[in-house]
Amino acid sequence: MIRKTSRLLVASLLMSCCTASMAQRRQPFTFAQVTDVHFNSGDPKPCEYLKSVIADINANPSIDFVLVTGDLADNGDNASLDLFARTIATLNKKYYVIPGNHETTWSESGMMQFTRLFGSERFEFTHKGVLFLGFNTGPFIKMALGHVAPQDLDWVRSEVSAKGEGKDVFIVTHYPILQGDVDNWYQVTDSLRRLGVKVLIGGHYQTHWSVNPYFDADFKKFADHPAAGGVRPFKIYDEWHFNMKFAENSGQKITPLAVVAPPDNVRKRRFGANTG
Repeated sequence: MIRKTSRLLVASLLMSCCTASMAQRRQPFTFAQVTDVHFNSGDPKPCEYLKSVIADINANPSIDFVLVTGDLADNGDNASLDLFARTIATLNKKYYVIPGNHETTWSESGMMQFTRLFGSERFEFTHKGVLFLGFNTGPFIKMALGHVAPQDLDWVRSEVSAKGEGKDVFIVTHYPILQGDVDNWYQVTDSLRRLGVKVLIGGHYQTHWSVNPYFDADFKKFADHPAAGGVRPFKIYDEWHFNMKFAENSGQKITPLAVVAPPDNVRKRRFGANTG
């Protein structure tokens, strides 16, 4: 069980080596992406998994740099952020960090600790003719959709205007700029299209984990538990989560009060492994 979980969580780190060669005039290059490591100061496993990923990256001379696309600390606490910063600093490549929703709305310090550790909520650099721009996508409150602030979109326009001539532009965010992930996705993608942006790179999703589609849940049976006393069968359309992750050996017992299986049409997952 530990071995299986380890493979899945290492996969969720998304150490993906991506070759960028947008046009013949560009020199091809390779970079790695690390996302959603969810460090927890009370659980050593995420740190152990990241260390194994870092060892793979450090041993690969073809990787030029690393993009770190948010959700660094599961609870947004300073201790977990500090531990992540010390761990990611063992990379022997340059790395660029942006925050995720766990740093923005769960933050213990109102994002001050993130800024102290990593300098800014944005990054900008050029590599072999490609301009990379990374920025925060919120959200404003817990569990809300992501949002690109007007000042961040203005910053992108300014950077492309000042530094983007003759370059391909890659945008890097935590939330993928898609319908259902970012509330102003249409305005943002329309603006980016006008700027000639070539690639959008996002994090947030963890393959096969925390799948949260909408469907009609038909609850028919309930646990023999005081909290379920008198509850009658019911059906309701809402957003539901399945394939949830829980900390191992947490000492907490979870009692399922009502259980329903996602229907087959949900399990087909229209947009890949992470949604229904």
